[in-house]
Amino acid sequence: MYKHDNPLNDTWVVLLHGLGGNSVIWKKQIESFTEHYNVITIDLPGHYPNEPLAKWEFNNSFEICADMIMDVLNHHYIQKAHLVGISLGSVIIHQMIQQYPNRIASAVLGGAITEFNWFSKMLLKAGNYLKKVLPYIWLYAIFAHVIMPRKHHKKARWIFIREAKKMGSHAFLKWFSLANDITRTPIGVNESSIPRLYLSGSEDYLFISKLNEFLENDSYGELVQIPECGHVCNIEKPEMFNKLTIGFMNQQVNLERVRKVSN
Repeated sequence: MYKHDNPLNDTWVVLLHGLGGNSVIWKKQIESFTEHYNVITIDLPGHYPNEPLAKWEFNNSFEICADMIMDVLNHHYIQKAHLVGISLGSVIIHQMIQQYPNRIASAVLGGAITEFNWFSKMLLKAGNYLKKVLPYIWLYAIFAHVIMPRKHHKKARWIFIREAKKMGSHAFLKWFSLANDITRTPIGVNESSIPRLYLSGSEDYLFISKLNEFLENDSYGELVQIPECGHVCNIEKPEMFNKLTIGFMNQQVNLERVRKVSN
């Protein structure tokens, strides 16, 4: 948790990482974001450095994960927050918009996944077979290279593989078992009035076309493509990611202040 210097600043931003990652992947965002807001990073269940969580071990699902994140916000008396996610983190944000719309001020969704194209579906089928014969980190590395194949994706790829090694096979496979449920999380979200900014690299070729389709006729969701960038845009292009995210959230904060004065 990172508090803004001004104790009267009551704006909270929650950062949610991708599969295999943890709060380390937000290193380039925390310093910039805390110049404007209070920031809390949440390590998703099953991810380092969390100890095994009984609630998650008993019944892991996107719904349960959303509940657990809300438990954290309740513990810190955060009534409403701006959510920022990358990849799996954006999937979780979609689920939270379904379950807790009144607790979300706005959302920035990096590398969002709304639907799988034919290649992604084939990749998941292959993964379901390979997980029986390969060490999980090999499977993870294969996926990372397929999703982020280019030379300038190397840093993001390396960071996520490095952090995923801390995760362990059991935790990874529990999350992998939820892959087919990912496409349920955006249901109805494109009808939500919560302001949403989608940030995707122009080279996020597995997911961006389906995301474009998802956002057709969406009045509250906007997609911005970051040029020469892959799936993990907060690591590959942190300056652009931060500028777009802060600009968007500042706009929402100012609009909320105007509404309060008007009322």
